[in-house]
Amino acid sequence: MTPPADLNAITIFVKVVQAGRFIGASRALDIPKATISRKLAQLETSLKARLLQRTTRKVSLTEVGRLYFDRCVRILEDFEAATALVAERQAVPHGTLRLSASVVFGVTILHRWLAAFMGLYPTIQVDVALTNHYVDMVAKGMDVAIRSGTPDSSLVSHPLGAIPYWVCASPAYLADHAAPAHPQDLLEQDCLSVASEDLSELLPWSLRRGKEIVDIKVPNRLRTNDFLLIQQLLLSGSGIAFAPGPLVKQDVQAGRLVRLFPEWTLPERDLYMVYPSDRHPSPKLRAWVEFVEQQIAGEPPWSE
Repeated sequence: MTPPADLNAITIFVKVVQAGRFIGASRALDIPKATISRKLAQLETSLKARLLQRTTRKVSLTEVGRLYFDRCVRILEDFEAATALVAERQAVPHGTLRLSASVVFGVTILHRWLAAFMGLYPTIQVDVALTNHYVDMVAKGMDVAIRSGTPDSSLVSHPLGAIPYWVCASPAYLADHAAPAHPQDLLEQDCLSVASEDLSELLPWSLRRGKEIVDIKVPNRLRTNDFLLIQQLLLSGSGIAFAPGPLVKQDVQAGRLVRLFPEWTLPERDLYMVYPSDRHPSPKLRAWVEFVEQQIAGEPPWSE
């Protein structure tokens, strides 16, 4: 099999033919004349064919050289077009952005972000996977994810702030039960708790007020792995629970829920935007990262 000619040799060959002389190609390419002569000799040797007739004044194409030149010109044109296409795609955000987030974040914050982002970038399509499970981004082909907790050290992480949690109950529940004045009073209440995915581990009820900390093991009337279910149970008057502030904030503002112990705080969950390490992030990913950073500049939408 004939070894392929390299692109540099083809470029030199075409430039020599277009210039008509080695010295003209040397000036155009800023390459020594000796280098041009050597490259052309190597090209003819690799092809086992003479491409050029050389005289002291000029060069001309052989018959096979003319055929080869015509094809080489098209190859270089295609290469330039491919390079321009990549440059264009790198300059303009384009393509499909695959994004992962939790269900709660999707229904409280992400939907508003996506509406604004898609309005800014009509050439970007967004595929969104909402799940409470851990997602292997590389295996699933995800471009970016928004997660809480400790970030994966193998990913690029952008801190987005912390999600607060509020203890709430409905007015109907409080009308039928003595309203708790202190976290210890939860021992006498119907409490709804959030657990791990397999329900084996409960999220702790740990409340702080200044230097005072109350870690309490509440009686669990119900445990679930989903905060959306907790929200609906709170609204139905089924008990007391804590939930992400962004999820219940509108319900509290509208009077559908009452925030209990507002002077006490629960452990917050740090939020991160993460994506696989890449020396050259795509324009669509860069556009999303910059957009999110603008959204949280100043005061994040989930702050109290």
